[in-house]
Amino acid sequence: MQKIRAIGLTVKNADRSQEFCTKALCFEFVSDITVEGQNYSELEGVEGAKIRIVTLQLGDEQIELMEYLNVEGKPIPKDSQSNDLWFQHLAIAVSDIDRAFAHLRCFPIVPISTAPQTIPPENPEAAGVRALRPPHTERLEKLRYCSYASPTNC
Repeated sequence: MQKIRAIGLTVKNADRSQEFCTKALCFEFVSDITVEGQNYSELEGVEGAKIRIVTLQLGDEQIELMEYLNVEGKPIPKDSQSNDLWFQHLAIAVSDIDRAFAHLRCFPIVPISTAPQTIPPENPEAAGVRALRPPHTERLEKLRYCSYASPTNC
């Protein structure tokens, strides 16, 4: 393997997710396509799948927001834990965790952690992690802010 092209995130509403990611997280729009057919159904393991894929970019990294247009998904179980095998999170590195979190507080997020968490505690380079639930998805996501990264332009 040479490179991961993009990280795919299944979302309930691609428009709402795109708005949050571009305004709150400073991603830039790349493309918006709809795919369907036997190859995609087999790839995703969903019979008759019709998927809208919105690609966004932050720095050199890309994410694909995938909305299934013709299949109703199941909600995330209320008792979900971050060590569940299906759990996903998005990590974004910034130079100033407090400034980044203050910016995010301007948006309708629900903080999960009350203060930055260092993972592991003996690693000073980790600087801290703030966890939150974005408004655009039912899935629990964590945003990780580390001291060694360049600041975002937000």
